[in-house]
Amino acid sequence: MFATLGIDVRPQAEFDIPEVEETGLSFVENSILKARNAAEHSGLPAIADDSGIEVDALNGAPGIYSARFAGPACDDAANNALLVEKLAGLPPQQR
Repeated sequence: MFATLGIDVRPQAEFDIPEVEETGLSFVENSILKARNAAEHSGLPAIADDSGIEVDALNGAPGIYSARFAGPACDDAANNALLVEKLAGLPPQQR
């Protein structure tokens, strides 16, 4: 897509860019934080995204906290286990 415009897209991993703390209150805000951080440290224009899972039965949780749902030092397995635990008592159609 960008190649036809003469734009060379390079992954952030090619640069020595520290991770930014995701302090935004939405996926969009966290994306902006990430893009600004990448641009500041690389000196180049940057785009970024943010994502997570929003569960209706949990009023949209874990949302922007998906990666830290079970705690800041927890991994995906712990986050998934907590999600399953919170959904365990609900009928399948509400999960």
